[in-house]
Amino acid sequence: MMGCPIDLSGVYGLSVLALGITLIAVGLAYALGQMLRNPRFNVWAKTEVFQVFVTFVLVIVTLFLVDSLCTFQYGALTSLAPISVEAYEHPAISDTDVVADAAGGYLKNLAYFAHIAMGNSRAVYGGLEKALRYSRSPCMPAWLLCMLGPNGYTLAPYRGGSGWIQVANLTLYTDTISYLTVLAQLALLQFILGGGLAVLMPAAIIIRSLPFMRIFGGGLLAICISLLIVYPFLLMAESLFWNPYEMIGQENFDGLEDLAGKARDASHSDDLTLWSGGDGYSKLQRYFDQVFLGSSATFMSSTFLFMLNVLVITASAREFGRVLGVEVDMSRLMQIV
Repeated sequence: MMGCPIDLSGVYGLSVLALGITLIAVGLAYALGQMLRNPRFNVWAKTEVFQVFVTFVLVIVTLFLVDSLCTFQYGALTSLAPISVEAYEHPAISDTDVVADAAGGYLKNLAYFAHIAMGNSRAVYGGLEKALRYSRSPCMPAWLLCMLGPNGYTLAPYRGGSGWIQVANLTLYTDTISYLTVLAQLALLQFILGGGLAVLMPAAIIIRSLPFMRIFGGGLLAICISLLIVYPFLLMAESLFWNPYEMIGQENFDGLEDLAGKARDASHSDDLTLWSGGDGYSKLQRYFDQVFLGSSATFMSSTFLFMLNVLVITASAREFGRVLGVEVDMSRLMQIV
């Protein structure tokens, strides 16, 4: 499991230190304004005192909610669900897991599923490549000319699979991108739960109080709050209704695991020869049915779901920014994603 942020004292300490440094800077600016009789310094100082108070309240509430990542249990959420939730097994998620563990376990289950789907696409792709290389040269007539060696013409009966191999290549590409997307989300969650925002949040508090840096500092602080609170809870909530194992059914998933296991085991390479046994195209159709199921469920639960998560985090960051008095424009980031 990922584990949750055990010690938040460093985050609390750095945040309070950042607020203290901001108050000292505001006090110095006010004193300088009084000494120089410059009303601009006084107006700025009075405005920033109120903003420091708003930031202090918001940071305290945020860190209090972050504590719930290690206290709120997965079973408390599943008990509220109107439908029964299928259990996860790779790794298993129990009712006693807290938010941080459940979110990390859910992403690991998605990564396992995407890896299995990728193994299926790779197996079918390799089988098709082997089939396309198969050819034979019969001798005509067999009773006489076979003594002189093969001659006449060459048969390549499975060249029609060249169109199928493009489809297998597309599903393999889709599964690979989905797998990398889940790994990127795992890295992001590890960064969040590992205390990676412990430095960014205090820095955002200080930057927000600097002249001409209000928008940048407020936007950075809003993004930090959104990632700390919204993202882990969002992943745990999605695990209740976005289960790829339930999308395709246990029987189909067993078929996916079986074919992917054969692809990893060289001793079963003969079973992956799509053209053996005289029923090559029926085997090909059956394998592609599994590949399509795995790829579609992987795409929906990885790449497509990641885009929805980005939209939710962006919207929440914009709303947190409005509380801080800034407009967080993440349209450029959305274009990049």
